[in-house]
Formats: sequence, structure tokens, C-alpha cells
Amino acid sequence: MAKRNIIVMGGSTGSFEVFKTIANGLPADLNASIFIVWHMSADIRGVLPAVLNRVGPLEAIEPRDGDLIETGKIYVARPDHHLLIDDSHIRITRGPKENRFRPAIDPLFRSAAYNYGPRVIGIITSGALDDGTSGIWTIKQRGGLTIAQDPADAEISSIPESAIQQVKIDHIVPASKMADLITRLVKEEVDETSGAFMQSQAENEKTKEEIRVAAEENSLPSGTFDLNELTPFTCPECSGVLARIKDGERVRFRC
Repeated sequence: MAKRNIIVMGGSTGSFEVFKTIANGLPADLNASIFIVWHMSADIRGVLPAVLNRVGPLEAIEPRDGDLIETGKIYVARPDHHLLIDDSHIRITRGPKENRFRPAIDPLFRSAAYNYGPRVIGIITSGALDDGTSGIWTIKQRGGLTIAQDPADAEISSIPESAIQQVKIDHIVPASKMADLITRLVKEEVDETSGAFMQSQAENEKTKEEIRVAAEENSLPSGTFDLNELTPFTCPECSGVLARIKDGERVRFRC
């Protein structure tokens, strides 16, 4: 049986130290691949990989588009680019911003959930607003495990609080306990054919379409407007029409 060997993490303000704490506590022989989205300005140099290489045993890099996914590595999204994964490779794209960020947490989480289902562990950490809630909902729906930083332990509690309020999170822990939890969970076997991996056809199509948008593919001919309800509201970034999307009972808006 497969193992939980795809770990996706996302956070914003306050998560830099959380990622350092996790990297420092992971074993050198961790049989998993880790992917991190950390909100950052588009015009700064990505420093997180170099920092993680100093504090932990796993190699951290900013991957290139098309890189093969390897175990025992930490892949960090580069500034102003989304980080996505398919069934064996990494995608680096400049698709539209989501939740006003590029890189955004939700596109990474959705791509992991769509391609790996129950093998995914999704982790939400410190930050403002609610990027990551939709993505971790998708991970949960497709049979993955979900972890949120304890809001009381977070420098900025909004991101983990949003996830906890709107998704039935499996584990809520402080940053200091995350590495040990990850190390234990990656050893668990999962049934990739479990019923939890099977979403409705409509949900599958919606997830697939949102991944295509983040990957810069032309989504209009494939029926994007049929999957979402258009609204009279416009995007504050590009003035495009916002679509109303439902994740279970949760409603969100995206360009």
C-alpha cells in the first residue's frame, strides 16, 4: 500500500520561523517530498531555501518547471510564481493571482489533492486572511490528512483559524510538535482506492479547472463558466469578473 509521502505547507506572516522549526526537527531519511508556499513580495529574493538548508538535514531548493519530484527534498515556491505538482513533476507558473497572492497556497494544495489523494498531508500555518482554506478543504475531501498550527501558537492566527472553522482538521498542534507528527504520519499506509478519494464528477471537474487556470492554460473553452456562477463583482487586481464558487457549504469568489 502507498504511504503519506506528499507534504504541502502554506503560510504567510509568522510562518518563516515555523518552517525553520519543522525543517530542524525532520529526520534526514524522511521518505516524503515537501512543498512550501510562503507569501512574499514579487520583487524580493527567495531566501527560505538557503535558511532551511542551514537549519535542517533535508535539501531545500527553488525548483524549476518540469523538475522530477524526489523524496527527501523540500521544494519552495519562488517569488511571483505558483508552485503546482502533477503525478510526477513540478510546475512553476505565472497564472493569475489567487487570494491576491502569487504564489498562493490554494493552487498548490489543490494540485496535490487532485493528483495524490490520500497520500497528501496538508499543513496550514501562521498568516492573515484565509488563503489555504479552499485548498485544505480539497485535500480533506480527497482523503488526505490535514494539520493546522494551533492559532494560540501562531504569530498571526487568521489563516489557521479560517481553516479550523471551515474544515474538519485532523490535527491542531503548535509548531514545536509538527516535525514529530509529520515523521509519524509519513509511515502510515493508505488505501488509494478508498471511498474518500472519490469526489463527485462536478467537484473533480471544478478542481481540475482551477488547476488549469493556475497553470496558465486557456480555461474558457473547457467550460469554466459552466462550473461557476458569475457575479456582478470585479477583481480588485485586474477588474475582471469574479465567479462565485462553493466548496461544500463554503462560498468564495475568484477571478
